Amino acid sequence: MIENITGGHKTKAMVVGDVLVLSFPDANIPSVWRASLTEAQGCFFEIESDDVAQLFHLVQKKGKTKEVITTFNSRARAMNALIKATQALHKASKKCHVTGEVKTGKGFPWGKILLLAVVIFIIFSFLNSVGRQGYIPSQVQQTSGTNTPQTQQTPINSENAPSGVPVSADDFLGE
Repeated sequence: MIENITGGHKTKAMVVGDVLVLSFPDANIPSVWRASLTEAQGCFFEIESDDVAQLFHLVQKKGKTKEVITTFNSRARAMNALIKATQALHKASKKCHVTGEVKTGKGFPWGKILLLAVVIFIIFSFLNSVGRQGYIPSQVQQTSGTNTPQTQQTPINSENAPSGVPVSADDFLGE
């Protein structure tokens, strides 16, 4: 008969953000119950039986206070509600735990240091190769009579003249 009233819907539990939401369409009085997880820290759920009325209460206890969340006609339905709430809380704690591990940046950032070292190496290699492109080494020749090296002058034109080297006007103009 209760399935006809509830349309076959059963207890559902989920954590949405920081709120535990329990839906009880199969309880004696169908209801939805919400609790903030931050305010409910230290609470626990329990099933209490009322032998006189043959009812089973799903209860939230915190310290010495207790709150009846809902009431069921059978112990099986009350146990199902308790299990659903436990599963929802467990699933939420897994998500928070994994997210917490990712967000906390504990440990030494070896990857960042390695990346920085590679970037510095590339910059110095580039600057070193750019500095050598404009440099033309002088050729040294030995003369037969002396041991002092002499440099051979190569003709200089304006296209390949190294910067900072003095050039005569005749050599520059090609006359």
